[in-house]
Amino acid sequence: MSGISRATQGWMLLTQVAIMVPLMDQASHWTLAIVSLCLLWRLGIFFARWASPPRWLLNLLGIGTAAALFSQLSGNGTMATLINLLLLGYSLKSIETKSGKDLMVVLLTGYFLIGLHLIDRFGAIMSVQLILMVALNSACMLSNYRSQETKHTFILSLKLIVASLPLAIALFVLIPRLPPMWQIQTSTLARTGLSDSMALGDIAQLTRSDELVMRASFTDDPPPAEQLYWRALILDSYDGRRWSASANVATEPAEHYQPMAPFLDYSLQVEANNQTWLATLRGSRSDSSRLRPQAAQQLHWQVPLISRTKIDLQQGHYPAAMSLSLEAEQQNLLLPAHGNPLARQWAQQLREQYPQPQQRMAAIMSHFRQNPFRYTLSPPPLGGEQIDGFLFNTKAGFCGHYASTMVFVARAAGVPARIVTGYQGGERGLNNEFVSVYQYNAHAWVEYWLPLQGWQRIDPTAAVAPERVEQGAEATLSQQPEFSQQSGLFTWRNSRAIWHLRGVLEQLDYQWSRHVIGFDHKRQISFWQEWLGGFQWWKLAVLLGFILLLVGISQSGLLSRTKPTPTPIRLYNKAQQRLSRWGIQRLDNEAPLAHLERVQQHSQALYDAYLPFCRLFIEVQYQATPTPAKIKRLRGRFQFFIRQTNQAKRRGPVAVKPVTAHE
Repeated sequence: MSGISRATQGWMLLTQVAIMVPLMDQASHWTLAIVSLCLLWRLGIFFARWASPPRWLLNLLGIGTAAALFSQLSGNGTMATLINLLLLGYSLKSIETKSGKDLMVVLLTGYFLIGLHLIDRFGAIMSVQLILMVALNSACMLSNYRSQETKHTFILSLKLIVASLPLAIALFVLIPRLPPMWQIQTSTLARTGLSDSMALGDIAQLTRSDELVMRASFTDDPPPAEQLYWRALILDSYDGRRWSASANVATEPAEHYQPMAPFLDYSLQVEANNQTWLATLRGSRSDSSRLRPQAAQQLHWQVPLISRTKIDLQQGHYPAAMSLSLEAEQQNLLLPAHGNPLARQWAQQLREQYPQPQQRMAAIMSHFRQNPFRYTLSPPPLGGEQIDGFLFNTKAGFCGHYASTMVFVARAAGVPARIVTGYQGGERGLNNEFVSVYQYNAHAWVEYWLPLQGWQRIDPTAAVAPERVEQGAEATLSQQPEFSQQSGLFTWRNSRAIWHLRGVLEQLDYQWSRHVIGFDHKRQISFWQEWLGGFQWWKLAVLLGFILLLVGISQSGLLSRTKPTPTPIRLYNKAQQRLSRWGIQRLDNEAPLAHLERVQQHSQALYDAYLPFCRLFIEVQYQATPTPAKIKRLRGRFQFFIRQTNQAKRRGPVAVKPVTAHE
């Protein structure tokens, strides 16, 4: 027999679902099966269908738990294993919970699991979700110690959270931030996104995701979309099927010279992706110690990004490199020894026809522009000779097809060239305050080398679908079925209200990231300096003590002017207001039973309606702690009294004898 009440069991079941469901994307199949079985068993216990599981079943589940954890150890990362361990322990402990001590273990584990939601998701909506989880977990704890109605238990839980908010905000704003002392491996937390290698159709797959990549805000108005090329990866090696970064790119020394004016200051709020690369505008730099400069004007994080992070950047103009090293030139001219003979032959013709590299690149762009090439998410199969198949046969592809083909032909024509992958454009916020970049803004373009001018950007997609560059992926691809069918939000675009709501939520999320997530150590120091004259420990102690004093006074009730009227008294007063219509409300100092007798003397019909409520009120009023069940019954009898008096009023005047209280 369970030692915890049925109400507490209901709260525990609801809390478990609310906490564990958002973490299911981190659970293995074994974990998912065991957690589901435990929830079903807990549901059976709640409805009194099943008893607590027998010992042999618990032992069997324990063996399954060990197997599930063992399967996690093979390369899924420490964090994934930790999450699965807590989910399994949380579930198993819940089905054998019989006492308040067991329940406390489940509740404390639940609080820890709630904290795990913050590892890579700390947006405004997630914060509301976390508060609800904490409220449910706290309501479960309160229900074990207080006999209250469900609604009142949850309200009390919310009140406790609200009372703790001032102290939580004070701790967040005032307590000095410490740098991370350790980091857990989080390989399984990687999201979808760009890869360090690319085949012709890979970018097209990314465009079917509306997952947010980052938001960019500028000190001035955002540049037009055709200038927003967010460079992430440089791919300069081709094996005939895929492009990847060569060792020459990885070992090439970073450029240390300073950019020149004019400068463009901007900030990025980057979502967690468990990668080290950062998509930035070309020529960007940052003073943050979290970034390290890389070759080809790239910036990388010092460690993989595992949480949403804000970073300030400055874009300038770098002086063009005058020459290309021999190794870099050879690498960016390198092609497989065999394959795609038609493309090589055409490239040789371009080389003979156009002596200048810039002319050859312009000829390739003209070829794309003047022939019936199509921009599509569903290109036909290309066969073994991919470049030849695309260039001379199908003529249908996505940005990866055009960039790959252009670099191949350029190299075959003697022009050093490489592929750049990243994102292009983005959606502007409601107030034009920021630009949101999604996975469907993923893009690939080309950089080629010109002597004395350095690397030049050229986008072959602009020759085929200029609206993709000028208006963005959404405007260009929204008419393609593959795009709208797999991108959930795009199916809502027909609803202006829902699309506007999405914009409002984005604005809210942006402000949250700016003021909460962006409140880093630097801004905290500025806050202390501006408002408190600099950080000192005694100031911190005084402020925290003052806030604790205010919270204590507020919760003690010293500042409250009136206490809430108990439910029985409130219902009794309403009943007297109803009886006052017939002039037989309770008089001052009149006992309830005496008043009841007077009601009977006035009208038998009113007495019959009023009697059940009045008797139960007397019983409840003189009990030390009325149970929620009796309060509920009192409400029911009050409603009965109201309905009876309403019916009596509709039937006609109630016969009332003029009797005084002392009659």
